[in-house]
Amino acid sequence: MPRVAIPIQTRPGRAGVAQVAPVALSAGSGHIMAGGVDLYYFEIINTHVSAAVTVTAVRAACPTCGAVVEPAGNGAVTVAAGLTAFLGPFARNLYGQGAELADIYLDVTGTGTGTIKAYSV
Repeated sequence: MPRVAIPIQTRPGRAGVAQVAPVALSAGSGHIMAGGVDLYYFEIINTHVSAAVTVTAVRAACPTCGAVVEPAGNGAVTVAAGLTAFLGPFARNLYGQGAELADIYLDVTGTGTGTIKAYSV
């Protein structure tokens, strides 16, 4: 199945800015954020009453990257039942996917349920 696109929320909390609806977490397909891999971060809300969910950014194949130290908080986050967590932004050279290396792919594992939403930095 194709990855599920995530809508972008710009300038959250500003008066007059409409809120974008989050999308349901998709463990089967994963997610894609098209364009701006280094310009967005994600809000993951686990609405399950007892199960955790993990969201992992898929690293790009990069034979010349070598051993790169990633900033704290990048890569993956496990969200316990009933909690919210944030993930990103991501370094383009490590996580950029697609023809322009501007997309980011997110995989979802676990039996938790919930939503994901993208915010611009």
